[in-house]
Amino acid sequence: MTDASERVPAMRLTITDAGRAALLSAKRDGFRETRIVGVGLSMKAFDATPDLKKLPYQSGEMLRSIAGMQVGEHQIHLTVKDEREGATFPMYGFGLYLSDGVLLGVCSNTQKQGPIMVKTKSSVLMLSIDVFLNANTEGRFVLGDVSFAVPPATTIVQGVLRLATQEAVEMGAEPDTAVTPKTAAQTFAKLTGAVFRGPVTTPEIRADRLASFPSGLEVGPGPSLYHVKPTSDLNGNPHLSIYGQSHGPSGALPLPMSINRWGGQLTVGNVPLGGTMQLKVAGTASAAHPPPTDSSELLATTQWVRALVSDCAVGQIVQEPRSTPRANHLVVNGALLSRERYPQLWRYAQSSGLLVSEEQWLAGRHGCFSTGNNSTMFRIPDVRGEFIRCADAGRGLDAGREFGTWQDSQNRRHSHTATSDAAGHHGHEAWTDAQGWHAHDGSTSEAEDHQHISPFGESTDYPWGKYGDRNQHGSNGGKDNDNSWPLTSPAGRHRHSFGTNGAGTHAHAVGISVVGDHLHIIRVAEEGAVEARPRNIAWLTTIRYQ
Repeated sequence: MTDASERVPAMRLTITDAGRAALLSAKRDGFRETRIVGVGLSMKAFDATPDLKKLPYQSGEMLRSIAGMQVGEHQIHLTVKDEREGATFPMYGFGLYLSDGVLLGVCSNTQKQGPIMVKTKSSVLMLSIDVFLNANTEGRFVLGDVSFAVPPATTIVQGVLRLATQEAVEMGAEPDTAVTPKTAAQTFAKLTGAVFRGPVTTPEIRADRLASFPSGLEVGPGPSLYHVKPTSDLNGNPHLSIYGQSHGPSGALPLPMSINRWGGQLTVGNVPLGGTMQLKVAGTASAAHPPPTDSSELLATTQWVRALVSDCAVGQIVQEPRSTPRANHLVVNGALLSRERYPQLWRYAQSSGLLVSEEQWLAGRHGCFSTGNNSTMFRIPDVRGEFIRCADAGRGLDAGREFGTWQDSQNRRHSHTATSDAAGHHGHEAWTDAQGWHAHDGSTSEAEDHQHISPFGESTDYPWGKYGDRNQHGSNGGKDNDNSWPLTSPAGRHRHSFGTNGAGTHAHAVGISVVGDHLHIIRVAEEGAVEARPRNIAWLTTIRYQ
């Protein structure tokens, strides 16, 4: 038989999702009776998660040699026996199976912690398991035959007791071990009196019991001497006076002192009431902190301040000039986070009023938290590269806007100056319509005073009447001096007028060729980038998670 050489520390049994479903009644209004029929042993360490349906690294078939019984109000005891010959393996964890084959719960040591037990070829592995259940599952399990069960002894069940060591008895922390007379004698004082070798702490010496010390209580011998003596005032009210050496020798021990009387006062030195003094405390001083809503003059402890700051600061958005988030902060980048790892931030998200579904978040509600996968994860807002705009809250400047919604960039309504393309120098074809036949009035230019020569002669050949040739003869053209050159009468300086037939009053129509329907290209200069934005500076934005 192989057993653990030392007591195995308590391990957490994880109830699987399938096991939890098997415990629920058909109407899901309570739990039903369930039978545990077997135990599987794991040969390697594994992550005990609720989604497991089969025990990882199980050694062979599940063991049905189990027994158990209820030994406490919320406790059941199981005993498992592995008698398989030739089986050799280290056992890191185990799983409990129900009668329908469902894996109810799992438990495992880590690789670093090492195996719980080791099974060798010729040994019988006996495993004793105590399972502590909450009130919701109490009494709902039916176990196998208890003929070989060896449960631990409790106040209501007979069983096996483990003997406590001397150190365990002195610490007084183990609730399920037995004390032998020897260890008890070295720990507890006899009723007839005992000699204490070591410091003795008396939590309270009440004034009404000071009669037990009629001569006072002396602490000594040693480098210092203190005397405690009961006294009374004139009215018989008891007092406790403490006397000591004003200046102890070198190496004198300090005097621990506590004053817990309500309304009492401690005066050190000759400082009058209402005065001030400096109090120096060696070591670490501790005190009970006031309630969170306290506003009195009570001293605030570091625990009180830290709890107050943490409660107020979780969920706060911080913008600062740095490249990485400080401690307890995350970049607001829309990441999916574990609800178990960030419980305070998840509680803040639930109370923020801006917790939406994952579908709504992906549709544009990037300024909100999302429920993530609706079980173990949640999503934080994503504000990277965004400007923050204050919510309208009924003012009307951004009416109808929901909290946490994303809004695209937009410019204010305005106009631009536009120009068309230059067409260059050009003309257009034109004509007038026809007006019919008509005449126009006019005149000739003036001629100076003159007369006209009227030549004549006998010759039919040239020059038959050439100007200036006055003596051509007869028809032969000879000169016989008998021809003369007559001239017309002088007409003087004059002009000649001429006229045309009038066409009447009329107008001319001008036509231009039609070019058909057409458009002119208008060019508006393009400017800007892919978004509208003001002048800005990029800082890191984080959210506090604890």
